[in-house]
Amino acid sequence: MSFEDEIYTKLNADSTLLASLTGGMFRGETIKSTGINRTNTPTAYATNGTLKPLGVVRGRDMNAIPAIKTPKDGTRLIRQVVEVYLYSDADAGWTTLNTAKDRVLTLLDMKPLTSAFPLQFVNEVVFRETPMQNACAIRLEFAVTGRGA
Repeated sequence: MSFEDEIYTKLNADSTLLASLTGGMFRGETIKSTGINRTNTPTAYATNGTLKPLGVVRGRDMNAIPAIKTPKDGTRLIRQVVEVYLYSDADAGWTTLNTAKDRVLTLLDMKPLTSAFPLQFVNEVVFRETPMQNACAIRLEFAVTGRGA
């Protein structure tokens, strides 16, 4: 299981988080380059066509850390930044997204994954997503360091 998969699984299993993210939680790999739309992700939209609060987990490329090996068996370490995007309709504002953000931080920051050291929250970006009609958006970035091949 990749770091992205494990983070997605952890977030998608949390009923408290999903109570805020009524549009669902998605993996970046699942929605592909077409992104969030009414065809790919119909649960992300209300019947009136507005965007429900939702989350997307995307992993950046994994990078080897060649100079560092685990002392026990000499396995090389790898590092990846995993991003958690939170979106909501522009008219709905930021309240629900801030609640979801706080929950994501509670679930992930300084928590270990199966084959990784504790996650490190490294950045937050708050912005309007223009292609999605100025949807409110927050991107949380977590650095993951774990065992590679």
